[in-house]
Amino acid sequence: MTRSLSALVREGFKALLRDKMALFFTFGLPLGFLILFGLMFSNNSSTPKVLVVGQGSLVQVIDSPAMKDALDVERATDLAKARKRVENAEVAAVISQEGQTLRVDYAASETQTSGQVLGIINGVVSQANLKAAGVTTPAFRMDAKTVEDTSLGYIEFFVPGLLGYGISVGAVFGLAIALVQWRRSGLLRRLQLTPVATRDIAVARVIVHVALAIAQTIAFFALGKLAFDLKLSGAWWMALPLVVCGTIAFLAIAFAVASFAKTQEAASGIANAVTLPMGFLGGAFFPLDLAPGWMQGISKVMPLTYLTDGLKDVMVRGQGPTAALIPMAILLGFAVVIGGVAVRFFRWE
Repeated sequence: MTRSLSALVREGFKALLRDKMALFFTFGLPLGFLILFGLMFSNNSSTPKVLVVGQGSLVQVIDSPAMKDALDVERATDLAKARKRVENAEVAAVISQEGQTLRVDYAASETQTSGQVLGIINGVVSQANLKAAGVTTPAFRMDAKTVEDTSLGYIEFFVPGLLGYGISVGAVFGLAIALVQWRRSGLLRRLQLTPVATRDIAVARVIVHVALAIAQTIAFFALGKLAFDLKLSGAWWMALPLVVCGTIAFLAIAFAVASFAKTQEAASGIANAVTLPMGFLGGAFFPLDLAPGWMQGISKVMPLTYLTDGLKDVMVRGQGPTAALIPMAILLGFAVVIGGVAVRFFRWE
């Protein structure tokens, strides 16, 4: 590393540490999202809570230890009060038996948990009917297995997604606003007139932001592991080269934003208009397979999609190092194309 490049890197780190707003958007905001979502979803049990009222052979089956992994069962004495708790969304359903009929009162608005409860109860009733008919060994059975690691949970989704979003925000906001500020103050023009090579200026900024992205990755890993029991699987260490390629792609976007924005306010607005939709359409906040087809199509032209997918593949889906190669190539391709456009329109003053 040349002396001028070393000096530019040092000054870049000093400027970054002095910029409290940039540090907030780089570390505080994405880590805050991780803490918020982690606390929200870690407190939500995947086992639906139901109330059982009265007696009966099927009620006793549902209230047996054999069902504890499928349902969180609580006894109740007053059927009317139990139904009121369902209406208030305190529990998923209330179950009672009237003769040979097993009654399930549930809230239609809670489609996911209600469907889960009804499926379990339907299985109990089916087993009871088979037993009553004298069928001890069913002719058919179902063998269902997940294609992903069974330990995959909410935190395994949010850590890669929010890490990718944090990297995009830190790179796009940090570089775009800095370049516009330097242009308006005349610093860019003075740097161009010095013996310092333009290449060194660009490389110094890349080094600073790549180091920052690596620090973000370590912070996300540490918080996810220590606070929310993040379970890493597969070639999780490939997250680092993926993060480097993603950072370069987002720096190219920042360069393009700075090429067209004339003021810091404009750069901030454009950067926000770029990163926020990418966060939603790039799989950082919710799974893209839940989105409409047209939205999934739009996500394919966003670099954040490939960064978050690649991170999930190597961090929590148990895939090997080769799973990161295609996302890395696509991210570098984004950097070349968008960077080429930015170079064409960039102004030093």
